Amino acid sequence: MKNRFFVYWILLLLTAVPALCPAANSLVQLETSYGIITIQLYDDKAPVTVANFLEYVNSGFYDDLIFHRVVKDFVIQAGAYDADLNDPNLGSGDPNYFQDPNWTLDPYFYHAPGESIINESTNGLKNVRGTVAMARKTDPNSANSQFFINLKANTTLDRATATDKVGYCVFGEVISGMDVVDAIAAVTTKTIKNASDTYKLENVPVTPVLIELATEYNPITITKAKVKAGKSRNPATDSFLARGTMVADPNELLTPTDITVRLVLPDGSVLLEKTIENAVLPAGKTRYKYTGSDPGIKRLELNLAKHTFEVLLKNVDLGGLKESVIWEMQIGDYFGLGAADEDLINGRKAIPIRLAQGYIDSLQVKTYRFVSNLKAASTERYSLTISGSLATAVNNPDLAGKEVTIKWGTKSFTIPSGITGLQKKGTRQVYLYQRDTITSGLTKAVFDLDNLSYAIYLKRTSLSAPPQDFYLKFETVTGSYFEETVSVAAP
Repeated sequence: MKNRFFVYWILLLLTAVPALCPAANSLVQLETSYGIITIQLYDDKAPVTVANFLEYVNSGFYDDLIFHRVVKDFVIQAGAYDADLNDPNLGSGDPNYFQDPNWTLDPYFYHAPGESIINESTNGLKNVRGTVAMARKTDPNSANSQFFINLKANTTLDRATATDKVGYCVFGEVISGMDVVDAIAAVTTKTIKNASDTYKLENVPVTPVLIELATEYNPITITKAKVKAGKSRNPATDSFLARGTMVADPNELLTPTDITVRLVLPDGSVLLEKTIENAVLPAGKTRYKYTGSDPGIKRLELNLAKHTFEVLLKNVDLGGLKESVIWEMQIGDYFGLGAADEDLINGRKAIPIRLAQGYIDSLQVKTYRFVSNLKAASTERYSLTISGSLATAVNNPDLAGKEVTIKWGTKSFTIPSGITGLQKKGTRQVYLYQRDTITSGLTKAVFDLDNLSYAIYLKRTSLSAPPQDFYLKFETVTGSYFEETVSVAAP
């Protein structure tokens, strides 16, 4: 494995992300010019393909290569070219095959020197959205270095439905970073031809999309993760707790070794970075414990015999944390990665919305009351009270007189702009809309930005029963809007 400075424990709060990866499966992270893509490999389902892929990863082969083929609603593909091959007019750098008028190599399936591998498409894995598979020539067993990520369910690539009855071997799945994959899939592409206009490479991004670094990590299983928001940002009073299992060599701490940790958001923003210098196991022991007094690492425990860990961060600023956070650590040459989904973080409780305030827009529904008056003669027989929390990327927006759009499913309601709309109450950041003369529709709305809360009251109107999407939009500053949607489940 390549020597890499940090280990990543990614705590994924997105419901779209799959659950924890089995510890037996390898993990690879692609740091691209568009963001980070984390891939879980299926060692048990495609052992030859995974071993081949990891050999390229750990040799550094993929570093500084590009996604050279981007086909919307199909795949993004990499593993063959560096950025020089994107432009036939470049005269420096690595050899540019497109400048050669006699170049006849099939550009879609150029492979680095190395043996081709057998096609393991009999493993039963399908080319669904987010899966990673090997590219190849028409020869079923010609896969080498190129791989692609499926943007949708490509059934024509599956063994059972492929025209060649062989298909393409799936050997992994993106467990974090599909938003990055989708961003790459949306780039503008072009066609490049060789000097004699006899061969061409299509669907090449106009601006190179680089794989800056490909790294393998050891899997870590996080069994508990907890985030708390403090009452103060200055000084910071937030806290973070994580515990789980990891397999690290006790020899890493037999001699004084630095342990470096970072807490990072997916966009690369660093929330915390600390180094424990000269960490060492007590003689004859396999358990290491660190207790700190400064803001940051309050406690770090590693039981290298039982393969468990626990970390507690106190008095840190977790501002901006909404959907995921990355925990990075290095213990000598040990590196690992683990994932926890939204069901694990804080149990069934939502991430404290106060962490999002001033950084990102966020909307949560805490309670709702949906009432049906079946005795009413018309269809406008439903009432809804819905309340919860919201945070705005803009601090202390002035909502007085701002138009607000509210949607419940397909039904839309509007708080008008101007003096008949939201009005500020007193000196606090509390805004009220109330129409005492209206007996149906949107009758009242309260936005308490000091306490990051809201309440909406709809009476005697036409509504559909949950589950429904709840939508809220308003202008925070000129030209910028809060616009969020939350799915509300049935009771």
